[in-house]
Amino acid sequence: MQMFDSIIDLLPESIKNALEGITNINSVEEIRLRVNRPIELITFEKKFFLDKTAKKEDILHILNMGARNSLFAREEEIRNGFITVKGGSRIGFTGQAVRLDGNVKSLCNFNSLNIRFAREIKGCASFILPYIHNKDKLLSCLFIAPPGAGKTTLLRDLTRLISNGFDGTQGIKTGLIDERGEIAACLEGIPQLDIGLRTDVLDNFPKAQGVMLLIRTMSPEVIITDEIGGESDYEALIQAASCGVKIIASAHGECIEELLSKAYINKIIKHRIFDRYLFIQRSNNILKIKKIYSSSLKEVDVF
Repeated sequence: MQMFDSIIDLLPESIKNALEGITNINSVEEIRLRVNRPIELITFEKKFFLDKTAKKEDILHILNMGARNSLFAREEEIRNGFITVKGGSRIGFTGQAVRLDGNVKSLCNFNSLNIRFAREIKGCASFILPYIHNKDKLLSCLFIAPPGAGKTTLLRDLTRLISNGFDGTQGIKTGLIDERGEIAACLEGIPQLDIGLRTDVLDNFPKAQGVMLLIRTMSPEVIITDEIGGESDYEALIQAASCGVKIIASAHGECIEELLSKAYINKIIKHRIFDRYLFIQRSNNILKIKKIYSSSLKEVDVF
């Protein structure tokens, strides 16, 4: 409830009033505002509209409150389309590009806003643990699931467990490349969510540059990162693997056929960067293993 209260404090009074009486308020995952359209709530169970139309002033109010009345100081985040607020929740937005020499310098005339609640579910990755290590040796793993299935929440808790130690194993030096700023949810460089005692974070940092920086400066035993999605990410993973660093990452997908249709994944498979490919699904708000494949794409039994 504390996390939700911190978001409520950012809202105009008219929206706070519209939220009164919502019985499943603690299950809200997103609040979406679109100028001159009804406000949408997305919960674990359903999506629905409030009897309240969003105004441009509402979006500006929330952004100013989230940026602590200093949008100018958050220019880099504004250009990337989101700001992180106290507690780790994230406000994404769309609007009109401000261009300089052909490049997008910032955004203005905001027209949509999405408040995405950061949910820290400690222990939610425990069911994964038997499949990510072998004889006390951590395995490199790629987690695959469709958007919205909970990959970020899973990676966050897994980072915490690996960093702190689990099932009698000692915690290890963990490097986190949080390229989209969603796993650690850093605010002014400080993680707002629990990512473990031995985790060093590169926030909003490109993987291609972050991998070698972490290896040179922090000598991690494992590097954890969010969505891999292209050639540059593949090159970064090759670099890490060649240095003997274990890798844990995520990717969009629902089945092995979809994964194999991506050229960069075929390269990853060929080089056997990952020991395991774990397909995750979300059912009744519970994360489960759908299928597991070995580095040679042989199906592994799920017990």
